[in-house]
Amino acid sequence: MRKNISEEEFMKRLNMMREVYLEKQEFKEKLAKHPEYKEKFYEKFSSNEAKRARMKRKMAQLEFKRCQRMIDNKSCTDIDEKLAMQKALFKQKYKDLNNL
Repeated sequence: MRKNISEEEFMKRLNMMREVYLEKQEFKEKLAKHPEYKEKFYEKFSSNEAKRARMKRKMAQLEFKRCQRMIDNKSCTDIDEKLAMQKALFKQKYKDLNNL
């Protein structure tokens, strides 16, 4: 069922969307004009720290799923395997497991 909104609310939402769109366009133009800014922007997504943090988050999610399954008295062998693989990958890439 659709919710009818007033014309005023509609105009507010439309203006918000326009602002977001224009901000994105300005950002794209800025990236196109300044390649060094573009490199810095993408660098933070590809850095080792970001990758390391992603792997740690994934391991934490797997641990959480494992605990949930244990509480529900379900088998968690598949999650244990995935977790072991992630830990081995992490150990191989970063060599120090002190921060786990």
